[in-house]
This record gives sequence, C-alpha cells and structure tokens, in this order.
Amino acid sequence: MSEKILGMTDEEIRACGYATHLPILNYLLDELKPECTLEWGMGFYSTPLLLEKSGELCSVETGSEEWYQKISDKYSGNDSLILMKDISVSGTLEILRGFGPDVVCDLVFNDGDANSRHIAAQAAQNWGAVVVSHDTQEKQYHYNSILLREGWMWMDIMDYSVWTSVMCKDPELILKLSNKFKKTKVYTGTGLFHKDFTHDHGRQL
Repeated sequence: MSEKILGMTDEEIRACGYATHLPILNYLLDELKPECTLEWGMGFYSTPLLLEKSGELCSVETGSEEWYQKISDKYSGNDSLILMKDISVSGTLEILRGFGPDVVCDLVFNDGDANSRHIAAQAAQNWGAVVVSHDTQEKQYHYNSILLREGWMWMDIMDYSVWTSVMCKDPELILKLSNKFKKTKVYTGTGLFHKDFTHDHGRQL
C-alpha cells in the first residue's frame, strides 16, 4: 500500500486537483529537509504539510483577504509559522522588496494568485531555493515568461491532471525526480518561452 500524505491516498489525491502537489512536495521535503520554507499562496493542503516537515515556514498571501483569514485562523497558533499579506495590485512587489537581498530560503512552494506566481519564481532564483510551482499546465499563470538563469532547470511533472513543476539548479535532484515520477519534461535557458500547456483547469469543479 502506498504512503498516505495528510491522511490521503494517491487515489484521493488524484480525485482532488487542489492536492496534486502533495506527492512532489512531500518527496522534496523528505529529500531537502529545509530549515526555512516560503509558501507563496497559503492553502489547506500545502500549509499543514509544510508546517509538519519544514523548520520554519513563512506563508504569504497577496490574492484574497477572505482566504488569508480562513488559513490564518486555522494555523496562526503555530510558533513555526510567520504570516505575511499585502492584498493589493502591488502586493507581490512590496513583499519581495521587503525581503531584501539577504533572504535565506531553502524551498519555495509557489501557489499564489495568478499574477504573482511567475514573479515569485523569478525572484527565487536569486535566493538559490528549490521552487515547487502548482497548476503549471495552465497558461494563465505566466510560467512561460520566466527566464531561467544559467544552470537552472525547470521540470514539469505531469503524473496528475493538475501538473506540479520543480525549478532548481541541482541536476542530481532533477535526476532523482525523473526516476521517482513517470511523466516529466525538462526546460533550460529560454526553453520555458515555448513551454507545453494543456489549457485545462485539470480538476472537477
């Protein structure tokens, strides 16, 4: 029997498109054992897993005040959690500007509002973090506008209807992921400008 993640079987994860990042994220958390993780877009699946397996979690919300309240009400009592929000047109840039040049971050989980995900992923290359992005089969998140810096790679993991992707500069980690998951595709350089999309939400609504 396969391992359950947050009490969910693989079949249950497949049936819930909002949780399809869990197998990839869980694998990377076990592999990397991050001391500090940035969650760009908090959620009922990612936040508890990151709190369980990361040393310190900084969780950012820029899309919805209502969503921020739902998640913060549930998890704000955890001493390992730092909550940040700026619900505004310039919220993403304001928060990134506040981080400064000395960010120490091992892992970024990227699942925020539609206008900020590609910006967060681009910025994370400056920190040297491994970036996990969700919903990468959808063009609306502008992942194809990310310029991969020298030595950086992007891997689409397409085992689930809602794709999850990993961006890093560690070829050994990319190899491990390609051995762990069945359907993958790697981009380098300007390759993401021509990234594959399904144009499909990938989940039952």
